[in-house]
Amino acid sequence: MVHDKERLSYGELNAHASRLTHHLIELGVKPDEPVAICLDRSLAMVVGSWRS
Repeated sequence: MVHDKERLSYGELNAHASRLTHHLIELGVKPDEPVAICLDRSLAMVVGSWRS
């Protein structure tokens, strides 16, 4: 994945998404519970919407 000059391999993308998932679980988000994200167009936006 590439945005502007930022690059992220699919492995890195999956690792970032996994960390985000675990963080949300620690905050009390349950499986399959929708979570709204509000981000400018970026790789972070892709991470927030990634499902492995």
